[in-house]
This record gives sequence, C-alpha cells and structure tokens, in this order.
Amino acid sequence: MQFGCGRVAIGASRIKFAVGYARAAWVQVEERAGFALDTRFIPAAEAAAPDRTCIYLLLRGRWVLHGDCSFEGPSAFVVSEELLEGANGARSRTFCSAGSPLVSIELHLPTTYVLAGAGVPSALAMDEDAWAAAFEFSAALEGEHPATLLRERLPRLLRELSRLAILTPDAPAVIGEPAPAALERVLRAMLRSVERMYLGGTMKDLESATGISQRQLARDIESAVRVIGLVGLGWRLTSRHLRIKIAVMLLSGEHATVAGVARIVGWGSADAMTRAFRNSGLAAPTVVQRQVRASS
Repeated sequence: MQFGCGRVAIGASRIKFAVGYARAAWVQVEERAGFALDTRFIPAAEAAAPDRTCIYLLLRGRWVLHGDCSFEGPSAFVVSEELLEGANGARSRTFCSAGSPLVSIELHLPTTYVLAGAGVPSALAMDEDAWAAAFEFSAALEGEHPATLLRERLPRLLRELSRLAILTPDAPAVIGEPAPAALERVLRAMLRSVERMYLGGTMKDLESATGISQRQLARDIESAVRVIGLVGLGWRLTSRHLRIKIAVMLLSGEHATVAGVARIVGWGSADAMTRAFRNSGLAAPTVVQRQVRASS
C-alpha cells in the first residue's frame, strides 16, 4: 500500500493526515485539533455508493451520529460508506467528528472482507492487543518517515482485526497485494495531489506526472476510483467532492479565512471557492463558516 502524508495549520488549529491506496482498499489516518467535520454542511456524493464498509477506529475525540448514537475514543465501530459520504446527491444520515485532538483510523474495504455488519454504526469489541496495534499505527504520523512507518505497521493492525473476526482471514493478504503497474502510476499521482491538499489538478497535470496520455489516463483513473472504492466517477467528481469536504472542515478553524482556505485547497481565490460552493448547492463560504462554527 502506498501512503501520501500531509499537514496543515491555521492559527492553533492543525491537522496531520495520511491516505493510503491499495488494490482493494484505502486507509485514512488523521490527527486534528481545532477543526470539526460536520456532514450537515457538506454535499453528498453524486455517484452511487460503492459496496464498501468502513472500520472506524476512534482513538481520541468524539464521533456523533445526529439524532442517534455517539462514540468517545477509544472506541471502534463499523459503518457503511453510504452513511459516511452519501450517495446520488442525498444523505440518509449526518454526523460530526471533533476533538482536541481527534485521532482516527478509517479502513475502507469491500464489504465481502468485513465480517461485522454495516449500516447504522455498530460498536466493535477491541482487545488490548488490537488497540495497541491501532495506537502504534496512528503514532507513525509523528515519525520522521511516516509513509514508510505506516506501510510497515499496517499489516499488524489488519492481522489483529482478522484475529478478532472483524475482517475475514484473507483480508490482510488481499489488501497487501500490489496493484498493477498502470494503477500504481495513477495512485502515485493522486497521492501527490492529496498530500498537498491540491485536489484541483487538471488531467494535463496528471498526464505530466504519470507520462500517460489523457485518453488512457482517464480510463486508468476511472478504474482506480472504482477498484479502491472512492466516491465519485473519475477524477473530476471525486476531487470536487473531496475539495468541498476539506474546505468546509478547514473553515471551522478559529482563525480560518475564506481566502486562506481557498488557497490551501487549490481554488486560488475566495471568489473561485464561492462559485464552487454555489455550484454544489451550498451557501456562500462565509455563511457555511458561521454555521459550522455555531454547531461545533
């Protein structure tokens, strides 16, 4: 599995994160303080929900399903991809995650490799050894070479989850399988965009990064998005959804400005971000910012 790592600080608010892509799954680990993720203010994914399930390990912080259950770290639960991101332009439920700090690991897998049920979040039983593997994995963000440490420590975490019958016995080996060469090239280019939080790259940018023609690249990206189970269809819809999601979260920071967030996420100007929000059915960023902060 390849990992891309990044970090952002706005005043006292900060986030450190890593995203890893493999042939059959993707992983996200993050540590953030001063930022809240509230999906009431984030548009739902436009594409149909993939047949994926998320194993969510909340090491520190809180995760609240509006009008229903809540979790305080350390806790573990299983939840459907549809609940996390929505589908077909709508959300069945919304949630908020925050903490000072919040530390979490998300394992996004094909449902066939998850033995625990999904849907409305269901708590998972984790023993001392499994939590030790989870904390060791998340601590890699603090290391000198986090991508290398994450890659080395992920197999232990997967084995522990398989031992507890949260994942199927073959899940660790399947997730660790190397991707085909064409997919590897595309994933490396996507990770470079993710770790810079610059998700507005054009197909020409990705063509330069991979050396693949735009026509072939479009097919490879569509295949990559489908195989690893990201939201959206192709780079345009996937990146647009992720940019809006990240922008809304960053706007929740105490000293965040619309212009500053637009620059970080790659819109270049407050006007450009305002147009993107409007095209996604959102209020102006200044309004969304007030709403997110009032709800935190």
